[in-house]
Amino acid sequence: MTRGLKRSQIGMSEEMIQTYGESVFEMSHNIQVRRGDAVRELDWEQIEATRADRGMSDAELARQFGLTQDQVTYIRTIMERRKFKRHNYHRLYDLGGGRRFRSDRFIPHAERFEFRAEAIELRKSLDFDPRIASKHLRMGNWNGDTVTDWLDKWSKETPDAIAAIGGGEEITFAQIRENALRLANSLLELGIRKGDVVAIQLPNQIEFMTVYFAVCMMGGVLSTMHMAYRAGEMEPLLKHGSAHAVICAPAADSYDAAAAMLDM
Repeated sequence: MTRGLKRSQIGMSEEMIQTYGESVFEMSHNIQVRRGDAVRELDWEQIEATRADRGMSDAELARQFGLTQDQVTYIRTIMERRKFKRHNYHRLYDLGGGRRFRSDRFIPHAERFEFRAEAIELRKSLDFDPRIASKHLRMGNWNGDTVTDWLDKWSKETPDAIAAIGGGEEITFAQIRENALRLANSLLELGIRKGDVVAIQLPNQIEFMTVYFAVCMMGGVLSTMHMAYRAGEMEPLLKHGSAHAVICAPAADSYDAAAAMLDM
C-alpha cells in the first residue's frame, strides 16, 4: 500500500516525476477503452487483443521501466492529481486493480524502509528530457533489466562457464554470484542500506567485479576511486559522495589503504 508513504520511503524525487510522469500517465490505465464485456466475461483472447487500448497496470509499467510498483503508483497518482486538479490524491493510492486488504501482507508505514537523505539526493540525477524518456520507454530501450538479473540468468544457464579471468585466476558465473551474494549480505549486516554509496579502490580484477555485483545486489551505489589516489585525493571525493563504506586492498609496502581510510 503506497498511501501515506513519504518520498524517502518510496525512493522518489521531483526529477523522477518530471522524467517518467508523462510516460506513466499515457501508458497506464488512464487511456483505458472498454470494448464490449471482455473484462467482465474474462474473455482472455479479447483482453489480450485490446491490451494496447486498455493501457498497462502499475505492476506492468514497473517491470518495463525498471521502477518499483510503489514508485509507478506514486508517479501515476501525482500526475492524475496535476492533470485532473484533484487534491484528495492520497485516497487514490488504495483504489483500483481489484486489490484487497491483506493483514498478513501489510507493513505499518512507520516500519517501512526509508532512504537516507543523501540517497534521495542521488536520485535527483535521474533527470532526463521527458520526450527522450518517453521515446526510449515506449521502444523498450529502457526497461527493468538489472545487473543482478543478468548475473542470475547466466549463473543458472551456464553456471560453470568462466565469468572473469584476472590475476592468474578464473571464476565461474555460479562462483562469482555466490561470492557476491555473501558480500552483499555482509554489507547489509554492517548497516549499509539500499541507496547508500559504497566506495571501492581495487584493481580491475575478479575482486572488483565481485564487489560490483554485491553492491548491485543490495541496492547500493558504487563509487570507484582511481588506484593512484591517496588520502589527499580520496577524502574530498568520499565526503562529496557521502560514502558509508570503502572497500580497498590490504596493506602493501608502499601504501596502507585501509589505515588511510580510517584516518579520514
